[in-house]
Amino acid sequence: MGEQEPLLTRKEIRAMKAKDKKTAREKLQATEKEFEAKQKKISKFFKRERKELKPVTKSRTEENEKVKERGSILNKLIIIVALLLVIMVLAIFYL
Repeated sequence: MGEQEPLLTRKEIRAMKAKDKKTAREKLQATEKEFEAKQKKISKFFKRERKELKPVTKSRTEENEKVKERGSILNKLIIIVALLLVIMVLAIFYL
């Protein structure tokens, strides 16, 4: 029996492996690009408009004082209206 040549030589096997690696790398890069494109599309869709920050002109304590002042004024007005209603009811019954 004579020498038989192998079906694939080492050189051919190395070339096939290199080709397989290259195609796998290209496929991975393509899927990564596709993923990044989808991510950009999603982020653009859900991205909120950034508003410019305005300088702070109010403080929390000032706002709290204003609220307390409004509350006290409203309470005084409610008491005055209630007294006027009582006077009106008394005037209706006794006059």
